[in-house]
Amino acid sequence: MMGIQNGQIQIIILDIDSMIPENHLLRQIKSKRQAYGLTFTH
Repeated sequence: MMGIQNGQIQIIILDIDSMIPENHLLRQIKSKRQAYGLTFTH
């Protein structure tokens, strides 16, 4: 994400994967999807 504030460029880098706890439902879905070889495209 990039934006200009007060004439300066500000860059924020987020690692969403590191923000999700190890036992979260999203991680369980991701690991099962990888185990079964499923891919989702949009």
